[in-house]
Amino acid sequence: MKVSLYKLTLTALAAFSLSSGVFADESVDGASNDNSNEEPSEANPDEEGEPSQSTETAEPVESVELDVSSEVGPGVGISPAELEAEAVRAPELDEDQYTWLRPRRHLMGQVPRGQVDYTAYTLEWGELKVGLASLGFGILPRMQVGTSPPLWALGVENANGKFNLLRLGKFDLSLEGDWFNLPMGDDFAVSYLGWGARASIQVSDPMSVHFGGTVAAIDGQGTPDLSDLPSLLISDEAKVEWNASVEDSGATAEIHANAVTVNLAVDWRFNRRDSLILQGGAWLNVDAEVAARVPPVAGLYDAINESREYGISDAYMLSLAYQIAGEHWEFRFGVGMSSESWAWLLQSTEFSYRTGGATRLSEWRTRRTWSRNSGDVN
Repeated sequence: MKVSLYKLTLTALAAFSLSSGVFADESVDGASNDNSNEEPSEANPDEEGEPSQSTETAEPVESVELDVSSEVGPGVGISPAELEAEAVRAPELDEDQYTWLRPRRHLMGQVPRGQVDYTAYTLEWGELKVGLASLGFGILPRMQVGTSPPLWALGVENANGKFNLLRLGKFDLSLEGDWFNLPMGDDFAVSYLGWGARASIQVSDPMSVHFGGTVAAIDGQGTPDLSDLPSLLISDEAKVEWNASVEDSGATAEIHANAVTVNLAVDWRFNRRDSLILQGGAWLNVDAEVAARVPPVAGLYDAINESREYGISDAYMLSLAYQIAGEHWEFRFGVGMSSESWAWLLQSTEFSYRTGGATRLSEWRTRRTWSRNSGDVN
């Protein structure tokens, strides 16, 4: 039966009184001791030292039997055996069910800021990305630096960087730069310096739009010496012929060129692993000044010996690619078209390895927890 709060309070007070003797014999003895310290009254001198007796007798307190059911509070009045009998055992997973719960990237939520090469996003702090022709590292939050090891092998010094300057909700804006330098002897080098900006907007949960532009400057001045250049860039016969002509004439070269490029990309994400990427880019303007002869290195003369505006059909790349971003490995492959044969492969093909960063660290912890708990499955 239910017990009111008032009855519970009275019962608790009664139990406390019986155990402490406040209303029982100890209360009477206390009163006798207090009266024994009083001086004898003048009217009864013979009663000096006699303890005074109370004319009232303390009434015994009737004990109250407490009947508390489980409705008063959880577990009150219920034995452990009864609790165990009423407990509902959680269902156990078999091995097949637990295997189905294994964390997989294609079953996880999207990471809109996961790709960094065609977007305003950067590698996460401490994240490393190693590709076939590139190497990048997140040195600070929203800041990355990188380089191209194969170009170093060809004698081209290079470096690049990106900084995510602004992030407002689903909008990101970054600044980026690229630097290349090709030494040709002690007195000459061709350098490329490009800088630009890129913006990314998450239009909806599965789709984002990215756009940006770059301004580049190409400069070189002095007397080129092609002796140390790799044979992949220029043949040995061309090296000998060029060096001989320079020695005979004492000619020098001076190169100055500027170029403007624009790019646009749209990606549609199916999940954290799979996505479609549509990319396009074009040169809008090239303004170059060339003095004397330019060395015949990898079509350098054709690239800069002009000054004109480009139409979209003159220098463009367009591609559609499928991206697979696994736990560490990433693949991209697709189709495209460009003004220069096979140039679209540069933006539609990727094979890289990524590790580190907050996102992949969180995924690793999730997989580790799943693996540790797998031993408890029957």
